[in-house]
Amino acid sequence: MKRTNKAICLLLALLMLVPSFGQISVQAADTYENIAKDKPVTATSSIGEHLPELAVDGIKTSESSWATDAISENPSLTVNLGAEEKIAQIALTWNEDFAFKYRVFTAGSNEQYSLLVFHEEGTGGEEIWDVSEDHAAVQYVKIELVEAKGGEDSIGLQELEVLQKKEDTPAQPENLALNKPAYASGNEAGLDRLGPAGAFDGKWSDDYDERWSSGNITQSPQWIYVDLEEETTFSCIRIYWQEAYATAYELQYSNTAEEGSWTSITAVDDGEGGWVTFNFDPITARYVRLYATASNGVGSNKPISVWEMMIHASHYEDISLDDIAEDFTVGTITPDMTKMPSFSFADGRVSAEFFCSDTDDVVDDEGSWWIRISS
Repeated sequence: MKRTNKAICLLLALLMLVPSFGQISVQAADTYENIAKDKPVTATSSIGEHLPELAVDGIKTSESSWATDAISENPSLTVNLGAEEKIAQIALTWNEDFAFKYRVFTAGSNEQYSLLVFHEEGTGGEEIWDVSEDHAAVQYVKIELVEAKGGEDSIGLQELEVLQKKEDTPAQPENLALNKPAYASGNEAGLDRLGPAGAFDGKWSDDYDERWSSGNITQSPQWIYVDLEEETTFSCIRIYWQEAYATAYELQYSNTAEEGSWTSITAVDDGEGGWVTFNFDPITARYVRLYATASNGVGSNKPISVWEMMIHASHYEDISLDDIAEDFTVGTITPDMTKMPSFSFADGRVSAEFFCSDTDDVVDDEGSWWIRISS
């Protein structure tokens, strides 16, 4: 049995699979935007209600497709992007009556077309063509149909997508403390592999060596500080706690690191784990310290443990599930779909894509769903 009401599933999947974006270790992935969606489009012929604008409406179904039966006339479909754009790929999604042979042309604002590809062995489904530098500055994309799939007297194109690669943006502001010298009150069980450098190495994962773990906090306060090597202006500190986190602590700064020289930035008396972000007015100092007096009691040696401590020049605004849900737009899903369309969110630091298993049905009772996160 096919299911088609999936907007709620999207948000439920986000809530179940992405409890905290700050805690996800992700791999960067190219992100593309379809710049042909809803752009002006013309065709030399069409069948009934299968008009050319349905090929650029963002909906991949046979009902919402451009179709033509004037195959002998080499019918064509042309989309106008409105201005010259640098593009990376052109994607075509076909009906079951697909084009076996077709040409793809591109043109700049002068409408002088050049051939990108002449495909003579079409397979239907989705076909994606990379765009070389010679064709990268494009205003017009034209698809010219030459021959239909064997036995068919018409060709249907569900969607023409012109894909532009989004510019890479930093996943987060520069970490001023990255790989800087660090010092601590002690390490759990005296283990060097749990030394203070682990809190400033830019790594956090299931590898328990990529963290700092302190001595016994029930016996004495535990602290860690980083030497920025020169007086540096910063206005944000972020901490990613491991399971053993401090419940009472201060963030402090100094220019000498001598006892009695530390000035409080902020104090916490009800600390929680995970990622914690502190934004404040700019401070200029060389040393930054975390000074803890109580923990949540996890661990036989009663340590506090920090995966990573970051220092930024500017404020950092955390991304919430509400931010993603607000901007995550789900398109139309219909019973005749043979493949689930993907939906995505991106704000420069994090992108989320929602998609399902590539099965014959959009999704059945045993369909698989994922959220893929990249930054």
